[in-house]
Amino acid sequence: MARRDPLNPPAEQFAHVQAAYEVLADGALRQQYDSQGLGALGPKYDGLRRYLTGPGQQEGSGAGGGGGGPGGARGPDVHTVLGLLLSEAVTGADKELSYSALGRCGRCQGSGQASAPPACSVCRGTGAVLRSRWAGEAEGVYGGMRVVARAACPSCGGSGAVAQPPCPDCRGRGRRRESRRLPVRVPAGVERGTLLRLAGEGSVGRRGGPAGDLLVMVEVYPDAQLSRRG
Repeated sequence: MARRDPLNPPAEQFAHVQAAYEVLADGALRQQYDSQGLGALGPKYDGLRRYLTGPGQQEGSGAGGGGGGPGGARGPDVHTVLGLLLSEAVTGADKELSYSALGRCGRCQGSGQASAPPACSVCRGTGAVLRSRWAGEAEGVYGGMRVVARAACPSCGGSGAVAQPPCPDCRGRGRRRESRRLPVRVPAGVERGTLLRLAGEGSVGRRGGPAGDLLVMVEVYPDAQLSRRG
């Protein structure tokens, strides 16, 4: 494939640059782009959206998208043991589990910051800015056409918010260890070594990540009134 001359780009690139300047120059279009992304500007700017995001990528949304990735990682599972008498294992029983797990900090609601972070004033909370550069700048050519591309906001690092001091309660971790009590119904006929999985009852994840599971190992103790055969 022949290498394109950066000082003489094809006509469609000029059209993309012109569309980008239209968005930047129009206050209403710029506000709509900042809050909802290029996809909200209609089919007229579909070509510019594809040009800026590139093949196989998705354009970040406006406020709320923040240029960031998905939520935090899933929290760890918690393991505990539940003891039952043989009579309870045979008939089933309603029990209450007592265990400790990492819960979301009540003061900062898991953010790890002392107060709610305000939106970045540079990118208006989107986490991204439009930057212009010379088409041949990578090759050391500063002249010709100016290219506009989407880039992470240099002020907030792409998060869309201004970082705050760490929460004094959780010391910036967003989680605190807590004691929990959870009622559980043990089905009839469980045996020693049975593993019960209670979804979402484990420790919460970092930065709003989903909670892990609570894994309960059943231990069956002898009963003076009963014996098990088979």
